[in-house]
Amino acid sequence: MSQHNLVGSRDQTVTTQQLSELNSQLIIATADRTQKASNLQQALALMRSGNAESVGQALASPLIQSLKAQETVLMQKRAELSNRYSADHPTMVNIDSELKQVQRKIQDEVNNVIRSMTNDVQAAAARETTLTTSIQKLQQAADAQDAAGVGLRELQRESDANRTLYENLLNRFKQTTAQEDI
Repeated sequence: MSQHNLVGSRDQTVTTQQLSELNSQLIIATADRTQKASNLQQALALMRSGNAESVGQALASPLIQSLKAQETVLMQKRAELSNRYSADHPTMVNIDSELKQVQRKIQDEVNNVIRSMTNDVQAAAARETTLTTSIQKLQQAADAQDAAGVGLRELQRESDANRTLYENLLNRFKQTTAQEDI
């Protein structure tokens, strides 16, 4: 019995129990991948629409929040200075340069967040694939165990029939021996 992994509890083999557990994990992994893929698609849509800073996870980034604060300060400073200086004044050129540099840093950080989200989706998909492969292997093992279980039940029926036949023969032998002694 144990060579075919037919050991279990309440008509359930170890393989069947593992299969059930892996199926549960696959459901969770699929939901996780789907959620991460959805988040990534939303972030990419926001980037395409020009709202890269609105990407949910990007806003949670302390670095982006800091850069956004710097951008706001620079924009206020630029607005104040634009009342006194023309656009080609060195002070204005300097502020514009700083503003562009901060905006470029924000975009770079948003791109890093998008890359991280993409990696998360790929990792979740890989886990899902691994679980699917494991389930397929366990399903094959379960099928083999089912076949072995059928063979085991057939052998048990044959054994029970032989035991009954042997007991009947033994009883007749005892009766015959008892009659001969009489």
